[in-house]
Amino acid sequence: MASVSAKREPRRGGKIAARVRNINMILLVAVLALIIITATIMGIEISVKASKELAFFYSVETVDKFNLYMRRDLALVQKVACSKAVTAWFADEYDPEKKSRSLL
Repeated sequence: MASVSAKREPRRGGKIAARVRNINMILLVAVLALIIITATIMGIEISVKASKELAFFYSVETVDKFNLYMRRDLALVQKVACSKAVTAWFADEYDPEKKSRSLL
């Protein structure tokens, strides 16, 4: 009879093995969920920071270009304002000859 009982299917585990397997599966799912949540939060924070930095650098570049054009225009206005033709016209605004020389 001993040989007959040895040929039976081996036991696949008892209640303790089933509990351990279930606990391990739960822990695995919990750890994987924490990893996914952490990676998602890190990705969102990185993208938000990158977006803010991109907007900041774009605005700085735009302001620099604007200042370049404004400095050039202000230098031109200053040069025109200090020219002899314009100052002579301002001294005598009603003289058409001085007006035509200053507007050229």
